[in-house]
Amino acid sequence: VVFNDEIHSARFVRKTHSTSTATFRSPSVGPIGSLVEGQPRFFFRLPPIDGLSVNDGVEIKSVALLTIALGDDGRILAEIASLGYVGLVIEALGAGHVPEWLVETLEELAKKIPVVLTSRTGAGGILNKTYGFPGSESDLLSRQLISGGIFDGRKARVFMSLWLAAGNDSESVAGAFDRLNSSVIWSGQ
Repeated sequence: VVFNDEIHSARFVRKTHSTSTATFRSPSVGPIGSLVEGQPRFFFRLPPIDGLSVNDGVEIKSVALLTIALGDDGRILAEIASLGYVGLVIEALGAGHVPEWLVETLEELAKKIPVVLTSRTGAGGILNKTYGFPGSESDLLSRQLISGGIFDGRKARVFMSLWLAAGNDSESVAGAFDRLNSSVIWSGQ
């Protein structure tokens, strides 16, 4: 997306305001370049995502997106697999936390379909090992939930839907997210 002399990667860009002309932002990484005198100048380039080619007419897979909210009792969560969804993206609290009473349901669901953990905050990513209480990011990841890394829930949902529509199996989702997230780690060189 090129708007207001900024270049944003489709991988990260999102609309952040309903009417502002400066609405397109990439909260976790910022723009990948800018326009200077009408010419693009890139700060960095992202590698392509292998295995994500989807042909015309291919059915896009149904992946649910569920935002965890204070007081959520898990009724919807318990029905996701029975409703025919092939995957689930959870927008968790903070850096990847859910209330303890949702943990068992999420663990059982992760045995049936891929469950990706993201943050509902809109910027920043999921932690891996900072907190250890039941329902923390490290607890959920140890129960086979998949880290969405720096991707928000909407981007993670689109990625998983396209990944599965491209003919990749559900067992490959975790590796796909690992590769996707590692493609944006800067080596400092």
